[in-house]
This record gives sequence, C-alpha cells and structure tokens, in this order.
Amino acid sequence: MNIDQILEETKRFAAQNPTILNAAVMSNEILLNKYAKLIPRIRGEFASVNSVMGHVVQAFSPTWTETADVQFRGKQLKNYHQKVNFAFTPAEILGSWVQQKYDEGVELKDKTISKHIMTMLAAKIISDVNILSVKGVYNAATPTAWLASMDGLNQVHIALLANTDNPCFKIPTDAITSTNIMDVVLAYEKGIPEQYKDSIKFLKMSTTNAQNYKLLYEDTFGKNTDYSADKRNRTRLGERPIVGIPGMNANHIASTLEGNFVRMVDVVENPATITDVQKLDYKIKVFGEFTLGYDYAVNELVIMNTSAVGAVRGLGNAALNALYYPEEAL
Repeated sequence: MNIDQILEETKRFAAQNPTILNAAVMSNEILLNKYAKLIPRIRGEFASVNSVMGHVVQAFSPTWTETADVQFRGKQLKNYHQKVNFAFTPAEILGSWVQQKYDEGVELKDKTISKHIMTMLAAKIISDVNILSVKGVYNAATPTAWLASMDGLNQVHIALLANTDNPCFKIPTDAITSTNIMDVVLAYEKGIPEQYKDSIKFLKMSTTNAQNYKLLYEDTFGKNTDYSADKRNRTRLGERPIVGIPGMNANHIASTLEGNFVRMVDVVENPATITDVQKLDYKIKVFGEFTLGYDYAVNELVIMNTSAVGAVRGLGNAALNALYYPEEAL
C-alpha cells in the first residue's frame, strides 16, 4: 500500500464514520463521565441558575403573614474547545496493523488500516481525557501544552474551596494520611448536613486513599462476624460506595447531590468530529475537535473536607447557611 492509498482510505473512513471521535469523548471508559450529568449544546460559558425558597408553612390566621422569599443565585460554568492533531507515518504503522490481524486471526482484506488507525486514535483520546479531566489546569497563555487546555476536577475543587461568593459546604477534618483515612471518612460522614444524609450516594477521593481505606478497613474489621468484602469499599455510617479517582488530589474528599456534577459538551451543533485528513511528505495528518468541560452546577450543594487551620463547618457565610441549610446549627 502506498501513502496515497492510505490517505484516501482514511478520508473515506472519516466520512463514513463521522461520530467515531464523539463516541470516544462520550465514552463511559472516561471515568468522570459515569458520574456526571450530561448538558449538551454548550460551547463556551453556561449560566447555571438555582432558586432557593424559605419556609412557607405556618399556623392559620385570618390575616396575610408573608413568610418566605425566593432567591435566584447563579454561577458561570465553562467548557473548553479542544483539538486533536494526530499524525502517523504509514510505513511505521503497517507493522502493528499486520500484527493485530495476525493476533485476531482475521484476513487482511477484511480489516482496513484506516479502521486500525482510528481505533488507536479513539483509545488515545479516551486515555488523554481520563487524565485531563482530573489533572488539567487551564492556561490561556499556553493552551496547546499538555494538561493546559481545560480545568480538571482537581482545579474545580481548589476553586470551590477558595470561592466565597458561591462557596461549597466545608467539613473540617484532619489532613489525610494512610493511617487515618478511615477516621477522616467517618468525620466527613458525620459532618454531612442532616437533610442530605440520605441524598449523598457516594464519596469521591483519590485512588490511593480509596485503597488505603480498604486496607485499613480489612485490618480493623476483617475478623468481625458481620464482615464482608464489599464493606471494604463502603463508608461505615451510610455504607456509601467510595469511588477512587486516579489522579485526584490526595487531600480532598468530595460528594454532592445526584445530577449536580455535570459535563458540558456540544453534541448538537458541534459534535466531536474529524474535520480534515491531509498528507504532508511521508505523514498523514488527522484533524479533529470537540468541546468539553466538567463542573458543579450549584457550588453550595457540594460537600468537601478541609484541613485548613481555623476552618468552620458550613458555607462560611451566615446568610447562605440559613438559606441553603436552615435546619443545621451552623
């Protein structure tokens, strides 16, 4: 096969499979996608508005006694325009293509090299987004540098803890170590606001912390008669699953109400697409683009631990505490 044949085949494959990149970006193999509510048709910024109403029920009297008011609070969420610039040299890729066909026992005529290449590309996009969605830190000065094209989960959490206009609910704990992780998780669970204890379904933490929790739980309770292997991956009080996120900040534990963690994509007007395939010298270049962002729709409903000196439980604002958590003594 010569380079022009492979070029034309790759172009045909891209035209016949326009959603192959979109399938990679939307894949559940990207860990955060499993826990994020999809908000489509977003390109750039998105205004999230939540309404909070005070108490309205009171004893009857024959006069008008207004009690509640409604406040509308907003937050700007952002997704990021990403690109894929993938180049390959056909002479170098032929070996892996032939080897794959040999391993699978498939005739070469029944497997195209373009499908082989695009399958590799899709797998690499999934791998990259898994890392970027957690460790990314957006840098407008160098957005094409690796990890600089969008803010990932760690940066979202750092911004949450520092935000005073739209704060998250903080629970003071000790700094997390391999020997106290079970105590920290217990303190975190006990600190979850009463009204949301049944609504918080799982906790996110780093994979290392989740593994240390499992080991410590085994060492502490492994000989109990009611011990089961499943409990190693759950909290003690609410038996909530502990979700380990590779690369997540080791100091943070986070949880929120279902549907509050979102991923923003533009799958309607601008889905992830291969936009062009070109030849340059001995290389074939594949151009693609998509938009993607992760964030929480309502910061005030995100619960995070903090070991900061002087930290107090709650939103750090008396008026907001009364608005969002009126039943808590904060």
